[in-house]
Amino acid sequence: MLSAFGRLSKSNTFGISAVLIYDKHGNPAQNAVTDLIALNGDNADASQLLVTLHPPRVIPSSTEGQRLDIQNITGEMGNAEAVLSEFLDEDGDSHPIQWPPFDAVIEYGTGGTSTKFACDFANGMTVAVSGSFLRVHAVVGQGVSGDISGTSAAYRVSAHVGPGFGVNHITRTIYVGVLNHKEESEVFDVPKFGKRVSLVGTRSNGDDPSVTEGWIRFYQSPNGHHRVADFFFDKTTPPTVEFPSGAAYFSVLNKSGHHMKMSVIFGLAL
Repeated sequence: MLSAFGRLSKSNTFGISAVLIYDKHGNPAQNAVTDLIALNGDNADASQLLVTLHPPRVIPSSTEGQRLDIQNITGEMGNAEAVLSEFLDEDGDSHPIQWPPFDAVIEYGTGGTSTKFACDFANGMTVAVSGSFLRVHAVVGQGVSGDISGTSAAYRVSAHVGPGFGVNHITRTIYVGVLNHKEESEVFDVPKFGKRVSLVGTRSNGDDPSVTEGWIRFYQSPNGHHRVADFFFDKTTPPTVEFPSGAAYFSVLNKSGHHMKMSVIFGLAL
């Protein structure tokens, strides 16, 4: 007799690899060519599902003329193998790889209720959810132009799902951009399931490291009105804080004394 997961996974896709053709000058959101996981079963078979996001790999070849539905390209490299390779830019110059920031978009639920959220692919991640419906695909949504873009290339992304429980340490990184000292960013959405927050940064001009200092300010309204909390981060404060209910938007105010490329890392309540 099949288990609930066995019935759930019949005639479904519970793990594949896909190719994501990334162009740093392209559209703001660039997706893999197909879902990595697609389960849709009987509501009574809702199970605890453990998703493994495998480390992305790069395909060392020009993307010009590539078909977008290729699934069997060989020669992929992870970050350790790619250190010895050079990649050509649009001017024909060779450079070491610059990995774009991959996200996983996960949609899951049971019955008529489902939700969709994004989390960091990072260099591999596990995500535990429960439901009878699950879909996972990969996207580069913040890596077009600007300071957080990557090398234009074909990348292989993959994931699989199995039954089981896991301890989630899922994050969602929001890149707020380069800020001058005392400059405040635009207002961003708090990501779905966001509960804990950290502020990180680096000198934008490649100078010696400097302590990241600044405020994360939370609002109820997208125009930056109706503030609900301000948190200051420096070397003396806790690296992560929890923010209150009602905080739906946020901005960052740089107080580091330098031009800083700043990011906010959200821990997700999953």
